[in-house]
Amino acid sequence: MICLFLACFVPKSYAKFTLQNNFIGLNGKILENVQSTLNAKQTALEPLDDAKIQKFYQDSWRDVRDAVKPFGYFKTVVTSSLSNKGSRYTATYNVTLNEPLKINSTDITLSGPGANDRLLNIILKKINLPERLHGQAF
Repeated sequence: MICLFLACFVPKSYAKFTLQNNFIGLNGKILENVQSTLNAKQTALEPLDDAKIQKFYQDSWRDVRDAVKPFGYFKTVVTSSLSNKGSRYTATYNVTLNEPLKINSTDITLSGPGANDRLLNIILKKINLPERLHGQAF
């Protein structure tokens, strides 16, 4: 009974802060990459407190946007909200990927000592670049 009574008066600074990140509009490898990116940044801030969570949240939408770029999504829109119940925080990110960047045409030219190399020119003609830019492939 005394322990329960004392727990009501434990200062907030002694409470264990938690932050859960939820994502709407992502799945598969893209979701895994975003989660991995934010988890690494969040872990670096531990132990968490109000100020660290607020700072993390202010910057995190950019981290989400940047974490989808390797998959060809460069026009991503991220909206987010942060809520808390005491020291338990939840950040929710609504992500609209939009259309991935597409390659419409390419122009590759050899220059220098290899410009006239027969084998290099044959290989160059057989290169098939993807229609969609996918940074992880490069």
